[in-house]
Amino acid sequence: MTPSAENYPNIAYLFFALSISEKIHAHNYQKLIVTLNSSLEKKEIPVSIDGTKENLNVAAIKELEKIKEFYPEILNKLSLESYDQAIINCMYSWKSHQQHEEIINDIKRYSGLFFRLLSKKIEGMNPDYYVCEICGSTVNEKPIIPCEICNYPLSRYKKIKRPVLF
Repeated sequence: MTPSAENYPNIAYLFFALSISEKIHAHNYQKLIVTLNSSLEKKEIPVSIDGTKENLNVAAIKELEKIKEFYPEILNKLSLESYDQAIINCMYSWKSHQQHEEIINDIKRYSGLFFRLLSKKIEGMNPDYYVCEICGSTVNEKPIIPCEICNYPLSRYKKIKRPVLF
């Protein structure tokens, strides 16, 4: 089923904005690896495409795991190596994930029996997402102060256009 078939344009927009943030994180890590004269090994990651309800639930579980376990473990390991830029990039990623912890908890809590209420709430909103191109901070209103994560100026936030649903 295509995203437009389920008619959840705001949920699609949220996923799209967060994917832009993830791309920024990946780019930051890639730059680090290049500065270390290293390379990445290609790894196939299985992807499951389900309905919106299932995708939201799986995404929420994975995101909460990153916030609570993955980033703290990685930061602990990085602190032993004392490579400042790696720590900064990891902190950017962790803090941008933490920005959405409340909505992620709501998604996890309500994506089961209460999915219709959750989707109705999200679809009733009129968000405009902005992503900081330095750290991946993602906010749903036009920012009025420098980035709360990396402290770069407002000009580094880019408005994310809504994806075209077919």
